[in-house]
Amino acid sequence: MKLTEIKNLRRKKSPIMYIQEFNGTAVFKLKETVDCRVCFTLEKFPLGDFDIQVSLLDSIDHLPDPLISVLKEHIQSLYEKNQLP
Repeated sequence: MKLTEIKNLRRKKSPIMYIQEFNGTAVFKLKETVDCRVCFTLEKFPLGDFDIQVSLLDSIDHLPDPLISVLKEHIQSLYEKNQLP
C-alpha cells in the first residue's frame, strides 16, 4: 500500500483561526489504483504542536486504519514543508 498523492486539495473556510479544514482526493496504490475522497483538519496548539484528524469519505475494500496512518504522515510532511493551500 502506498499513497501516491492527494489531488484537488482545497482549504475550507473556518471561523476558528487555529483550526484548518481541508478536503481532497487521496490516490492509493493497493492492488490497483484507488481514489478516495478525504477530509482532514489540522489543529494548531499554542506551544507549536498540532493534531491531525482524517476522515475517509468513500468506502474502499481495505482496512481504514493503515490508510489513515499513511495519510497523517503525508499531511504532516506537507505541513512541515509549508505546502498546504
